[in-house]
Amino acid sequence: MTPKAILGLDGCYVVSAPTIPEAGPRRFSWLDALWLLFLVGLALLPPRGEWHKQVILGAIGIVQLLEGWLIGRLPTRGPVYVVVLKILLAAILIDHTAQVGINSSYYPIFYLPVVTAALYFGPWMTLLWTAVASAAYCSYLYPALEQYDLTAAGFADLALRVMFFFMAAMLVNRFAEESRRQTKLYQQLAEQLAETNRQLIQAQAEARRSERLAALGQLSAGLAHEIRNPLGVIKGSAEMLTQQLEGGNELARELAGYISIEVNRLSALVTQFLNFARPLHADPHPADLTALLDRVLKNVSEQWKGKPVQIQRAYASDLPLVPVDEGLCEQAFINLVQNAHEAMEERGVTLEGQQLALPAPFFVLATQNPIEYEGTYPLPEAQQDRFLFKVRLDYPSAADEMEVLRRWESGIELRDPVKAGVEPVLGAADIESCKVEVAKVVLDEKIRAYVVNLASATRTAPEIALGASTRAEVLLMLAARAYAAFEGQQYVTPDHVKALLAPAFRHRLILRPEAEVAGQTPDSVLDAVAARVIPPR
Repeated sequence: MTPKAILGLDGCYVVSAPTIPEAGPRRFSWLDALWLLFLVGLALLPPRGEWHKQVILGAIGIVQLLEGWLIGRLPTRGPVYVVVLKILLAAILIDHTAQVGINSSYYPIFYLPVVTAALYFGPWMTLLWTAVASAAYCSYLYPALEQYDLTAAGFADLALRVMFFFMAAMLVNRFAEESRRQTKLYQQLAEQLAETNRQLIQAQAEARRSERLAALGQLSAGLAHEIRNPLGVIKGSAEMLTQQLEGGNELARELAGYISIEVNRLSALVTQFLNFARPLHADPHPADLTALLDRVLKNVSEQWKGKPVQIQRAYASDLPLVPVDEGLCEQAFINLVQNAHEAMEERGVTLEGQQLALPAPFFVLATQNPIEYEGTYPLPEAQQDRFLFKVRLDYPSAADEMEVLRRWESGIELRDPVKAGVEPVLGAADIESCKVEVAKVVLDEKIRAYVVNLASATRTAPEIALGASTRAEVLLMLAARAYAAFEGQQYVTPDHVKALLAPAFRHRLILRPEAEVAGQTPDSVLDAVAARVIPPR
């Protein structure tokens, strides 16, 4: 399959759908030559003087060479004809290679129709054709019984030969069925690729059409604005001319009035066009917020040019219709969603193409309920990778729970942090000062290599399906430097890195199913990974 690319007029390459080449006429190959060589070998074996044997072997060779041509011409009946011919030729061959056909040493020739049936038919038809071939072979038992007695050893030998016919048939049929299944899968894949390519071409055409319409709209609006200026000049000139011609030439005054009327009409049309292109007033009407938000999220996912975002939504049931201007609200919601996602990574938002930085410090906290998912949902792996730490909050100690009960009984006000006894520890300026101090902590090259080795070990660990990313290395390095600063150290040690390995990496790993079944957790796997990586000295 060779894909071909077509260069469009807009400079885009469109890859045509891959085509599956059709099977052409079968040609003589070295395998056919090898097959004929084996037949020649059989012809040279005893009995060499039996001319019937040579003729039958030649007929078998001809049938084998013409098999592909016959099945190509008759896809439905061709395999039946081939199998029947091979069974007949095999039966005739053993009749002319021994005094009693059932004792012929050429009985393996019946493997030819058996294997052929296994290649072209399903399991049940394969069993049927094998039974027919076995019956053709066993048919020589009847004339033999007229002259000889069938001993127990002879019967066992005959049954063994027939059982081997069936075993060979089913073994070959199994591989043939698997080959046909794989071929069908490849054909389905090719059809899916063709459909995907068709959708891609259609999407490109729609995108180009949208771009042209947008450009045409902008050009039309610009032309409308440019037309309004000369219209104003013409209108003013016509009014001045009318004033100058008062009491003068009636025809000139009438023509000036016509000019002023037509200019006013044209100016009104331009104003209506501009108002249509960009509405100046809201037009509220009852709308379904659920459908509006779904449309907004769909538009954001189609227009978003950053990293992939997975959107999960949950709405309350029976929401009432709300009077809103759907167009204005949709644009406002799109800006909010895009800016919210952009702010988390780029620490800024975009307003009319201009990047606006958010006030520092800026950070995002997310909570997740590991027991009940109603109302809160697990974040996708790509979004979890943006967070510095995943902190596990276990049950409080008995003493802490006693204190919670005492405060609750005393009437603690949870909605007011001041009344609850919560006081600020640091301000924004203090955090900026801490960042300056953290930057002074020395980070040796060996520590950087240690961080990289730990991340690399997670990618090759047998318990982990998805290891830590490069972003994880950067954040672990920065966190270790901050931890060293909090510890009053002037440089980062391997212990600082190991202490933060679990909170920095646990939410970025995906364990293999067998590791989860064995009861392993990201923390236990990270402990094993840390034990495998030798820290620097």
